Amino acid sequence: MLESVLQEYFPSHREICRPVGQSYYWSAKESEYSSDVLFVCPQALAKVYPSLVRYGIEHFDSREVLRFLGRRVPAQGIHGNFQEECLTSYQARAEGVRIKHTAAGNSLKMYDKQGSVLRTETTINKPGQFRVYREGSKDPQPAWRPMRKGVADMHRRATVSRAANERYLEALAQVETNLPAGEVTQTIFRAVVRNGRRTRAMNPWTKKDAKLLEAISDGAWTINGFRNHDIREKIFGCPNSKAQERREAAKTTRLLALLRAHRLIKKVTGTHRYLLTKAGRRVTSALHAARRASFETLQQIAA
Repeated sequence: MLESVLQEYFPSHREICRPVGQSYYWSAKESEYSSDVLFVCPQALAKVYPSLVRYGIEHFDSREVLRFLGRRVPAQGIHGNFQEECLTSYQARAEGVRIKHTAAGNSLKMYDKQGSVLRTETTINKPGQFRVYREGSKDPQPAWRPMRKGVADMHRRATVSRAANERYLEALAQVETNLPAGEVTQTIFRAVVRNGRRTRAMNPWTKKDAKLLEAISDGAWTINGFRNHDIREKIFGCPNSKAQERREAAKTTRLLALLRAHRLIKKVTGTHRYLLTKAGRRVTSALHAARRASFETLQQIAA
């Protein structure tokens, strides 16, 4: 398609390129891919947008940003081979308010567009940080290789960018709703019966259940989910012996069954990993906000 455009607007290119035996190589120095969420009216977006911006600034640290952009992040910290900067900026313009996260030359941003559109946008300047399944220049065997600037990988760019936008929007779904925290979390305060088996109620104000709910709400599990091993380490720490490890693994299995009974997590088919459900995100987010609220804040809300 691009060759036909070139022929129409620059027909002498063949003659100019003939001495060097080359043709034009089409590449994208920068690409942008946006995903829009349309609200019924500007007032509806204006009501929630300040909370979304504040949540993005307070909760999306470097680990979260790298995860949105498809990088693997360990349970703790960041891989040592990442030596670039990861920044978040906030800017108020005449068109609206924009929040932008930048990591190693690529970025992800959110802004309100035309009043009633919430837009997330991924910009790729350094495609080599992503992978595309293709043949090599010298090796015909297809494999996951660094993404190129050439337009041949534009489809993969779109796929990667769309996934980043969706992960960002999925994370924003944890922002507090209009429902009171008590109404959102009331289901876990009751015992439930699933498959004919009764499961105890949960009490997030106790140390044991609070630690469990905090462990599963860690943003590290947003993309790939978590395993028994991951949650076990967060709750019990590193075991001193194999026997202790087996006991703690069994306890964690029972805790995961408790969470599944309350429909807070779901198992990823064909794996040993779990993900938060929509109900699980709402509950953990509401409890997190309640725990962080100061006494003065609660008094103001009550007033």
